[in-house]
Amino acid sequence: MEFTYAGAVVRTETDPKLISQVMEFPILSREVLDNWADSSMHDETYGWTSNMYVDYIRIWQ
Repeated sequence: MEFTYAGAVVRTETDPKLISQVMEFPILSREVLDNWADSSMHDETYGWTSNMYVDYIRIWQ
């Protein structure tokens, strides 16, 4: 299994014990703790912001 970033392979895994043998589903989430996924992550009180930029995801078997 290869992991790539910006077109370059950044990690290769060949150990079958470390590669899932069951179906998996990708989840893209910016959720942090409890119920903060309701777009309230930007909080000036704490100075926290949350941004996610995804160009594309390619998954195949």
